[in-house]
Amino acid sequence: EKHNEANGEGNRDGHSENFSANLGVEGPTSDPAILAARARRQRAMLATLFFSQGVPMLLAGDEAGNSQGGNNNAYAQDNETGWTDWSGRGGELEAFVARLSALRRRFSVLRQKRFLHGSRRKTDGLPDLEWWHPDGRTPEAADWEGDLHAIGLIVRTAAETCADGDEPPVFLLFNAGKARPVVMPPGPWTCLIDSANPGAPPRQARPVHEAPEQSVLLFAHPET
Repeated sequence: EKHNEANGEGNRDGHSENFSANLGVEGPTSDPAILAARARRQRAMLATLFFSQGVPMLLAGDEAGNSQGGNNNAYAQDNETGWTDWSGRGGELEAFVARLSALRRRFSVLRQKRFLHGSRRKTDGLPDLEWWHPDGRTPEAADWEGDLHAIGLIVRTAAETCADGDEPPVFLLFNAGKARPVVMPPGPWTCLIDSANPGAPPRQARPVHEAPEQSVLLFAHPET
């Protein structure tokens, strides 16, 4: 929930539709399991942002785990609530964000200037955007309407521009549910980052790869 009580407006100000979860405790906690779960979700959401098309937008301090204590409208708080807390600088989260940024720079398919529509490319007949079901197939209409918590996405150079230069594709894997096996697209693929295991080095993906609980993974061909 939002906590704008200190703003003096009866907590009526600020956006009330907060699509968040406290994972069992509202506000600060010393419970290691809750802290680990929060950090896991934080990394997954940051990875989703950096691997999205368009310009990633971070609030100053996000890369260091800054918090406003639930206040989403801290215009009146010239104090610790509104100030940026840089105590997390140099920590694991900042290092993880740096890796995300480096991957975004490395793979231009993550920052294209054309919308991707899944159109077939004249150069090879492949779609520029290809959704991937964890069972190893193209998702059907019923899959989108069900309780599917994991989905893959192959991102290639846009059909409109691939004739001018085709860049290496990436395979993105999003798992919002429990850990589960995923049948990989034809490869080979190398897992370059796994939000659930931020310190893990790159590793070759298996034909059936285990997607950790609540994670985002990026794969690329080994030669790229």
